[in-house]
Amino acid sequence: MTAADAAYKVLADAGEPLHYKEITDRILVAGLWTTAGRTPWSTVGKTITDEIKRDGPKSRFVKGAPGVFAVREILAEPTSSTPGEPSRPGPKSPSRQMTFLDAAEHVRPVMTAANAAYRVLADAAEPLHYKEITDRILAAGSWTTDGRTPWSTVAARIADEIKRDGSKSRFVKRAPGVFAVREIVAGPASSRPGEASRPAPKPPGRQMTFLDAAERVLQGLNVGARMHYGEVTKRALETGLIVTKGKTPESTMLALVTIDVRRRDESGDPQRFVNRRGMIGLAEKLPVGIAGQIREHNVKARTELLRRAKEGTAGDFEKLVESLLHALGFEEVERTKMGTDGGVDVRGTLVVGDVVRIRMAVQAKKLTSDNVLRPVVQQLRGALGANEQGLIITTSGFSKGAREEAARTGVSPVALMDGQQLAVLLAKHQVGAGRREHVLIVLDPPESGNESS
Repeated sequence: MTAADAAYKVLADAGEPLHYKEITDRILVAGLWTTAGRTPWSTVGKTITDEIKRDGPKSRFVKGAPGVFAVREILAEPTSSTPGEPSRPGPKSPSRQMTFLDAAEHVRPVMTAANAAYRVLADAAEPLHYKEITDRILAAGSWTTDGRTPWSTVAARIADEIKRDGSKSRFVKRAPGVFAVREIVAGPASSRPGEASRPAPKPPGRQMTFLDAAERVLQGLNVGARMHYGEVTKRALETGLIVTKGKTPESTMLALVTIDVRRRDESGDPQRFVNRRGMIGLAEKLPVGIAGQIREHNVKARTELLRRAKEGTAGDFEKLVESLLHALGFEEVERTKMGTDGGVDVRGTLVVGDVVRIRMAVQAKKLTSDNVLRPVVQQLRGALGANEQGLIITTSGFSKGAREEAARTGVSPVALMDGQQLAVLLAKHQVGAGRREHVLIVLDPPESGNESS
């Protein structure tokens, strides 16, 4: 199936307008279309736009708002119910697109990590480990991050809310690392009027995440063998490695493995899995000669990028940060005048999905060894303008006090990017570096070795 046909099926099944990233996520989860490209969302969005431009009013798609599309016939359903009477166009005719306000109602909002965690736990209706919560958030695309430890971020945000709000928090902690939504686990256990409700029993113990369960199942295969993601999920459920109330655990498993492979590829971290057309295997069981050499080379390249950033002047580092912001998709990027910045070196606007605009004030700290301290975070926060968020990018690291200050709630948010994270993003977005693609042919294992005996 082509990307356009897959998008048409997703939109027809949804019966409502969707953002192109949501369309792409549903296509990939359903396996309607696959690609080796690293920006499948852009491919789907461009494919739909090209068809609208080419076919005009005869196109299967209509655009309702920036990045939001729908199937034409759904937006032009007949309103007549009299038998034999010709149908009349509904309020949105075939040649008319949705208004921005109508379409905006259907755009998936960009959530905070805490709100995304709340939605996942509310949908699950059961306690989950924070790694499982994070995996489901990333699979749904309700929150995204370029950080290398998204699980830690989600756990910290949940723990911060519990500490801040106490008994009024939306979350409760059920076991080390395991959280739930308060109203679900603390529902009334007694039906007698006026009797105080009793807490729900604690979960039997920590459950595995989908990825940990997949690894456990695949460890039983022969070296180099792979198993279909549906069978992996089935075995994980049958053996009690995972417990879920979701209706499509197979799709969840495939989405989580796909995201994990893509994230590790972009960051240069060693792969945990390989996924070829839905056949999943363990990366550590595959030949690692050439792949290992590539990983080693990439680690050295990122180290060199960071070394170069440390060697330049403070002005050079500000220019590098400015280039990185452009590469990350920021608009209206501009450097402030030296000596008048009040701690802000670069300002820019991050545009998310053509809908959300986040004004960001960035401080660039070029340090060779010392960590950024708490007062630097406080200074930047004090220099933030109305509706601005802060970001400190350094070639070094951050002290414990600086991280605590940045994570403080009830004040303007300040994000932190250390040298290792900076090097990963510079390489990923080809700032001061490039990418050279090579084709590596890897033979499939014999058919008889696809599963363990």
